[in-house]
Amino acid sequence: MSRAQIEQHGYLKSFPNLLGAVSCLCGDERHIRGVVGRFTEGGEPWTDALEPADLVLAPAACYPVYPIAAARGAVPAEGLTFDVAADCFRREPSTDIDRFQSFRMREYVRIGTMAQIQAFREEWMARATGLADRLGLSYRIDLASDPFFGRGSQIIALAQIEQALKFELLVPVRSADEPTACMSFNYTRTTSA
Repeated sequence: MSRAQIEQHGYLKSFPNLLGAVSCLCGDERHIRGVVGRFTEGGEPWTDALEPADLVLAPAACYPVYPIAAARGAVPAEGLTFDVAADCFRREPSTDIDRFQSFRMREYVRIGTMAQIQAFREEWMARATGLADRLGLSYRIDLASDPFFGRGSQIIALAQIEQALKFELLVPVRSADEPTACMSFNYTRTTSA
């Protein structure tokens, strides 16, 4: 996705350690063949010749939705709902088996009034528990926070929990003590002028 979009949405500020950027070998054929030749002949690093592209690897499926919604103009009274899926990437620092760096994400994004969004989230939490029940899974839904980056990260995470902005459906994949978040239900409270 566009590097400018991810910068505009604040992901770079909140989670820079998880972001993956695209870099390319640029230049004419002679230059690129020279870089590759120096690597194959003597092991000289080819990565030193990479140049950043204007792309990043999408960290979540929802980010491309926001410019589309903004381009439509004012949000209609009934709100907007998007069903999106994408291959995503996060440079996860964890070695846990349930924390992938590359994964497929499906998201339902609801844009509207506070009441519309809260009702939508409650409906999906009920659907999720119904699905888990039908599958015979042990689970619980609990308050959660995102892994914000930097010195103020703990304060931001605590505020997210205190305001009940994020819930997760937790399933004991590895253990009951450290369950895996299989779904999340978020309310970002982001507004634009």
